[in-house]
Order: sequence, then C-alpha cells, then structure tokens
Amino acid sequence: MVITMGTNYDIEIAKCKHCGRTNKYHLGKKSFGYRFLIHKTDMYNDIKEFKKFISENGDIYDEYNKKILKQDFIEMVETYQTNKSKNYIYDIYIKLAYNKLIVIDGYDFLEGEFS
Repeated sequence: MVITMGTNYDIEIAKCKHCGRTNKYHLGKKSFGYRFLIHKTDMYNDIKEFKKFISENGDIYDEYNKKILKQDFIEMVETYQTNKSKNYIYDIYIKLAYNKLIVIDGYDFLEGEFS
C-alpha cells in the first residue's frame, strides 16, 4: 500500500466536441489523516451543489492521472469529512496557511488557490 501525504482531485469540464480538448477544474485535496478540503468557488455553495456539479460534469482524476469513479469520489469525500483526526493543530495550520477555511453543513471548504 502506498500512502501519500496529499492528493489533489480534478474534474473535466467543457470538453470540446471538435478537438476533444478538456479543461480540468480543481475539486479539492485529500491529505493523509485529515479531512477532505473542498475547493470553494462560485460554482457551488454547499455540499448538495458540489455533488450536483460533479454529476453534471466529466470524469474525475487524481493528480497522478488515475481516473476515479464519481461515486467512489463522493464516498471518499464523505469518509474523510467525518475523519476524527481533524484537530486543533490542523485548524490552526489551515487558518494560518490559507486563511479562507469555511465549514458549511459540516464540510470543509477552502477558498482561493491551494496545493
């Protein structure tokens, strides 16, 4: 088993019907031992809209270009959102590093760019 410190996930959007080129959009990041950070944008405002956004767009890939089934991705997000290892140190790190952590309906959303 390979354990990575953190993995980013993207979804394909706006696939060109003529050339097949797709744009990818960052969905969020899973870091080992921590809650999933959903990339907050104006395309969705809560977990319900986030799931709808996923269902209405293309395939999901991790940063290693491994395709992830949409249902598996949603299950992973939900599993990591209830991860009990989120703690005080994590909260301080996220707030200091990014200063844009928003908790909506128990899910961690992060505004702005992050790696």
